[in-house]
Amino acid sequence: MATFNGRNWTVADMVPFKYVENWDTFFDDVIAEMDARRNDLGASIVATSSTSDVSIGTGTKTLTVASPSTKGFSASMYVVAVDGANSANAITGRVTSYNTTTGALVIAVPTGGTTGSGTPSSWVIGISGAVGPQGPTGLMPLWGGTAGGTANALTATTGTSLSSLTTGQIVGVKVGASANSGASTLAVDSTGAIAIRKDGSALVGGELAAGADRYFMYDGTYWRLLSGAGGLGWLSTTVAKTADFTVTTTYNANLIRCTTALTATMDTIASLPAGFACRIWGDGVSVVISGGASTINGAATITIAAGEFADIAKDQAGTNYVATKGGASTVGFAFDPTKKGSGIVLSSNNTVATLSTATVGSVIGAKGIAGTDKKVFAFRLTALGTGVTVACGFGANGVPYDGAAYVNSPNGYSYTSQGNKGNNGGGTTFGASYTVGDEIEVALDIAAGKAWFGKNGTWQGSGNPATGANPAFTFTAGTTMFPAVYLDGASGGASWTIVTTPAVVPTGFAIL
Repeated sequence: MATFNGRNWTVADMVPFKYVENWDTFFDDVIAEMDARRNDLGASIVATSSTSDVSIGTGTKTLTVASPSTKGFSASMYVVAVDGANSANAITGRVTSYNTTTGALVIAVPTGGTTGSGTPSSWVIGISGAVGPQGPTGLMPLWGGTAGGTANALTATTGTSLSSLTTGQIVGVKVGASANSGASTLAVDSTGAIAIRKDGSALVGGELAAGADRYFMYDGTYWRLLSGAGGLGWLSTTVAKTADFTVTTTYNANLIRCTTALTATMDTIASLPAGFACRIWGDGVSVVISGGASTINGAATITIAAGEFADIAKDQAGTNYVATKGGASTVGFAFDPTKKGSGIVLSSNNTVATLSTATVGSVIGAKGIAGTDKKVFAFRLTALGTGVTVACGFGANGVPYDGAAYVNSPNGYSYTSQGNKGNNGGGTTFGASYTVGDEIEVALDIAAGKAWFGKNGTWQGSGNPATGANPAFTFTAGTTMFPAVYLDGASGGASWTIVTTPAVVPTGFAIL
């Protein structure tokens, strides 16, 4: 009896006439048996192990083979050596020499012939095929996490330590606590600050919405913004306005950012194209929107409060305008109507404080900053009488509101329009003066008992809240403080407006 391919064959299977019936099956089994024994023989000739300490990598690698005289390695054949402790680690290459006495097996490992890493001390070696050519390598998009720097000068750390950029590289970031207010740059790893462009033009403000994910592609010269302003795909361009204007067809699909209190008047409805729409945003200021010769939501005008926006479009009949408001919740705090001078009038959801009578007074915010908070907030001066001095800053709860008010209190700290800083009725030269349209930032580190003032995104008095250097004031650490403004109603009056997103947010601070 003989066994081929797992089947037993006897003489009886080969008797006359019987062998004719079994001949094809018999020879199939014999051939299969021969193939199996040949494969087993080949495997036993080359399959082996090694205890050499060899690092995973390209180039020449030498392994010491066990029982070398029984193995049939030869030059030019391809082998794979796998880490005996972790099959994810391996090298593949062509045999350049083999010593049947010493067992020295020398392998040339090409690019692409490695997986894993480390220096294994135990290897399992077998036959392999040639390593194929390396495929093309593309540019992987990189994620820079939450952007650092300032609102107009973003920084991103990708974890890849980029020192140069390749055209086509895409990088994404999450914008910090403040939207950009104008032309902006992005510095990725150590590649330096590079200007951001949208549709070929510098940014004007509002395109990088606070907290939004934004993606940029390097074109060899600039970072190109790949996502729309504020994440709203239908808004193609952002324009800034500081004076009354007429909304014409030019502003179709535009985000119109108003930074001073003004009136926007809609053009005649027939002059605007079908499907016309735009967004008007009061960035820290209230805005009046007039329907012009038509109505808007059935009225001659509507008003958006500081921080609000209105999306304007033609009605279905194409005879009047409709508006949808939003965004008021983005204002982080408001003035407290119970803690203000008697002549001060609050408006726009208590985000605008105005004094137009010939008196002076103060008002503080309804939200305090306490504990270990590190907060930044801002005001914009929107009206100022001739020769009048106003101030803004912060104070402890309980400061007076009428008369010279909080700036004369031991717990009141201010930055005046003349460029002085004051506390408890006294003042010293400090920073730049400011006037209507300027934004004043205030950063408070309650745990450290330190405060800084900024003007239009620049910290005054060489201050640096991020590092804690050169504070404008120090106070008792842990004291709860409230935003505050001081107004003088003489010579036409004065007005302060809470800014939704300060022009600068120091590292480690959050918007109030």
